[in-house]
Amino acid sequence: MTGPEAAERLGEVLTASDAERLIAALRRRKPLSYAAQEVDPTRRVAAEQLCRSIIDDAPDRVSGTRQLVLVLHALVAALAREKTVTPVWTVPNGIGITGAATSQLADHVRGARASIVCSTFNLQRSSALVAALRAVDPDSGVKINLFVDTAAAEGKPWIGKNGQEVAPYTPEELVAALPGANVWRTRRFGDRVIRNHAKFVAIDHQKLVVTSANMSRSAERHNVELGLVAVDRLLTQQVERTLFEFRSSVYELVTL
Repeated sequence: MTGPEAAERLGEVLTASDAERLIAALRRRKPLSYAAQEVDPTRRVAAEQLCRSIIDDAPDRVSGTRQLVLVLHALVAALAREKTVTPVWTVPNGIGITGAATSQLADHVRGARASIVCSTFNLQRSSALVAALRAVDPDSGVKINLFVDTAAAEGKPWIGKNGQEVAPYTPEELVAALPGANVWRTRRFGDRVIRNHAKFVAIDHQKLVVTSANMSRSAERHNVELGLVAVDRLLTQQVERTLFEFRSSVYELVTL
């Protein structure tokens, strides 16, 4: 593989954070095999091979390393500049309007390479998002943090359209269903449980999907819902950082 081909493919393997850590290690004159340890194990081998192809394409190792650092800087800059905000509607089936903001959440989750942060009020068993989260391989290196509303998750079952009893996932059931994931539920504040009405999914610290919808089949197929899909690294990281700053006071980690 040529250097330019490897440089083009590197953007499919690394996140901006990966690239920044690689740059820092290489600037400390660490060998590539050491610097590659900064990349998640599931992508480390591919990343190191691509980086080595870029170095080997140069006349010598020193100039090759410099070339690699330039490529990594360009990757970080490109990801930082990539900013789009797209409104996407969900409407009942058969109306003839395209768009499905809520059901697309599952597609975004399936495309995650490093991180999924999800906050929701109502996570029902019928939601396509649940199936997508359960499909994430615990050994893939994708870190999942799921924030749920205690009262909604532990609420009483109801009768669905087919006449059968329907109940949301309890926090404990989510822990069992999502091995390796961190499941957080809202704490009590005085005599009340804090409600979690923040509804969003953040993917790879780069993409933020904010939606009006609860996570259920009705919301995904039958309701009118509005979502915003923002590809903006700084915005996504700001939302994640803020949530994690007050996490310890608002949520508690669920264990079995």
